[in-house]
Amino acid sequence: MIIVLVGSGVLVIVYFGNLETVPYTKRKHLVLLSEETEKQMGESQFEELKAAFKEYASPESSLEHETVHDTMAALSEKEGNLGMNWSREDEILDDKWVQRSRKSSQVKGSQPTTSHLEGLNWEILVVNEPVVNAICLPSGKIVVFRGLLDHLRTDAEIATIIGHEVGHACKIHIHI
Repeated sequence: MIIVLVGSGVLVIVYFGNLETVPYTKRKHLVLLSEETEKQMGESQFEELKAAFKEYASPESSLEHETVHDTMAALSEKEGNLGMNWSREDEILDDKWVQRSRKSSQVKGSQPTTSHLEGLNWEILVVNEPVVNAICLPSGKIVVFRGLLDHLRTDAEIATIIGHEVGHACKIHIHI
């Protein structure tokens, strides 16, 4: 009984001691790895994916490669290098709640919570495979498969997918 109580106590302490609040969403999640470890794992996984898909990587001269990279560059420019500057004074929003929230944050002197995005080396790999998927790894690495691009008709749709993947990194919600 004592072992069960002590073990349960240790688990509770580990759980509550490693809860972190996610910027933007304010949801809590359990974090067992440091940001640096997570970034290193993302870099390592990305290198493994590049090696595994080396013969399937779309050449830089391909339309898919150029379109995805141009879209990422446009998003990066629009979003202030993806996380380094998230101010949006020029944006017109109809959502009154968002406007009130931003105004309230300015009054309180709140700063953007983007420190977890600093130092990310955003990179996209376009894989010439019929898989309908895109992947975001810790460290700002994104893999987009041609199968997904085959279903998209416009640059805006591609931007939506890339923005979605970038959102996983911004919300510390890495999804594979």
